[in-house]
Amino acid sequence: MDLDTLVNKFIDNQRKQTQQVVEENSVMYYANSKDYSDIQNYIIKNINPDFNLSDYRVEEYSIFDNLAIQSDETFIAPINNLVFRYQVGGYDFTFGYMVNVFDNHVKIINFIGEWKKDIDLDNINMPHVSDDELKIKVFDTDEDCKHIKVTEYKIDRYFDMEILKFRADVTVVFATDRGQSFAEKYTAILR
Repeated sequence: MDLDTLVNKFIDNQRKQTQQVVEENSVMYYANSKDYSDIQNYIIKNINPDFNLSDYRVEEYSIFDNLAIQSDETFIAPINNLVFRYQVGGYDFTFGYMVNVFDNHVKIINFIGEWKKDIDLDNINMPHVSDDELKIKVFDTDEDCKHIKVTEYKIDRYFDMEILKFRADVTVVFATDRGQSFAEKYTAILR
């Protein structure tokens, strides 16, 4: 199976879920180049005329840990993903774009979440909750936290576009007396 057939099969399977399939081959992105100009121009022209790259945090990764697909034509075709996550004041929003790149060609752009038209970014009150305050909240809501050794915390702060509120996911790793560990995730609304 050649690369084009493989990509077309993947695109056909994704069409039902995908907001935008890039039909042309002129939207390019080279792995780890951080040159998003073709993607930005495409999004402005075809998806969101108000798109401004400086409003987004971009992460790049490969779903195959930098492995590539060997095609019948004996060349390597890297598959990369770029996640453009909308940000305000250092908080990620649950809105953005997932860009799928096959052999340096942008082929699929998925929406992450949905932009709420009634959001007023000028009147968002940024929460000021410290990590220690979040840990105390967790301890106050779960009795296990008071009786089992805590070995680690991971705190992810974000703005939830669904409910238009700032939230934090606090993942707590516990260790039992027998040396086993397990994790629990707690979600708090930030005020």
